[in-house]
Amino acid sequence: ETRDVLFEVTLVSPKADTADIPVPHALVELTYIDTIKHTNIGGMSRTALIARPNNDDLGWPDSYVAIQWMRVRTAKAIAQAEQLASIGELDRAKAGISDWMDGFQKEKFEIGSHDPLLDQLFVDLEDCLEVLNHSNYNPYIENELGVRMQAHFSQRCSEPIGKRNVYRT
Repeated sequence: ETRDVLFEVTLVSPKADTADIPVPHALVELTYIDTIKHTNIGGMSRTALIARPNNDDLGWPDSYVAIQWMRVRTAKAIAQAEQLASIGELDRAKAGISDWMDGFQKEKFEIGSHDPLLDQLFVDLEDCLEVLNHSNYNPYIENELGVRMQAHFSQRCSEPIGKRNVYRT
């Protein structure tokens, strides 16, 4: 089982006189609960050092990271649509989902990946738009959007058995 944590970091270049001294960019510590023994497991720490070339060239993003960033942005788009719908701004909620769907398709093409997660994300966006197109805001909309948003933020399946979901193990 895997879970991804994405974060942005400002890369710092070492000064010319300290070029041989590594610059730590992130410190990661992992703690989790052993659900069988009901105990905390943790204390695993790692420091991340990121080396950059001495120029301004941009490299292509790693496709796995790009896909995970699309997951986060999809969850944020659904959260924003839910918030707009809850205050009666259904047209703006639909527009936000539609705009992200357009951007999503372009980015998916640029990544050139046929990852099942991308398919799941797009189907969920289509489902959210469908729900918003056929209703006034009500608890059903709040639940439908909330379930999809939370599934992608937490990378967990909350769909009933029988419905295909990439997070189901």
